[in-house]
Amino acid sequence: YQRRVHGTNTEVIAIDQDPKGVQGTIVWQNCPTTFTQYKDVPSCQQIWSKPLSDGSHAVFFINWGTSQVTVKCDAACFKTIGYTSAVKIRDLWLHKDLGSFSEFTAILDPLGASRTLRFSQ
Repeated sequence: YQRRVHGTNTEVIAIDQDPKGVQGTIVWQNCPTTFTQYKDVPSCQQIWSKPLSDGSHAVFFINWGTSQVTVKCDAACFKTIGYTSAVKIRDLWLHKDLGSFSEFTAILDPLGASRTLRFSQ
């Protein structure tokens, strides 16, 4: 089922196939910078960003930990992505515009739970 949902979400597919072709990068994390094996993935969180051809950014929050957490992209995180003022945020899995934010907080379930968003001005 999960593969079918992933394979048919046109908004997420558009991020993957964006013509700009730029790889996403980590803009915030509390993870160690290296680990050697998948089984050694630490209990930590990351925020990734990928610039898109229309000037917006795909932003991905992920929780590698074993308990539910709150992860915040604050003003410094926004600046790292390239924004100095509020942005419009869209949840790509819910297909829903969430509003305008100058920082964003995501509540993430454990074990790889994530949020995939689009930030735009």
